[in-house]
Amino acid sequence: RDQPGHQPQRQLARRLSAIASWYTYLGQEDVGDRSPFAHVVRPEVSNESTTRGLTRAQARSMTECATESGPRDEALIKLLLFSGVRESEAILADVDDLGWEDDHRTVDVVRKGGKVQRIALSLVAADALEKNIGDRTEGPLFVTDAGGRLSASQVFRTVRRIARIAEVPDPAEVTPHSLR
Repeated sequence: RDQPGHQPQRQLARRLSAIASWYTYLGQEDVGDRSPFAHVVRPEVSNESTTRGLTRAQARSMTECATESGPRDEALIKLLLFSGVRESEAILADVDDLGWEDDHRTVDVVRKGGKVQRIALSLVAADALEKNIGDRTEGPLFVTDAGGRLSASQVFRTVRRIARIAEVPDPAEVTPHSLR
């Protein structure tokens, strides 16, 4: 059985599924006549999410600590927490992806599959983003101290650091996805 913190079974199941899907596709396109994975027994995995969630109090504490940490951390935590965007969507967004629609601040993000979607921002996330970008008119929404685009690993470390400062229990289990 798949257990929290035990990812090999889940990873194996995903890989087997991807390969089996490829052979199914080849069969549908008349490229291959049979799948060598047709009778492979795949490991059982739980459908329950292993992502650590936050309580309201923990989320509030994280936003307070992020605000004290600085404009970039505040904007990042509030965007992830209040808009539901993935960390990859946040770090790939640029300043010119911000807009307005019906008096709401919006951001266009690239979703899974490459589809662009406009997200309405909460007031707290929009205000934090405005503080973060200051008077910049182009470039990434989130930049490093050196001016480059923030990386996924930097986002991960920021979320963990803020969780630790906010005294969230087991901060090593808190990930950017936890804020969704």
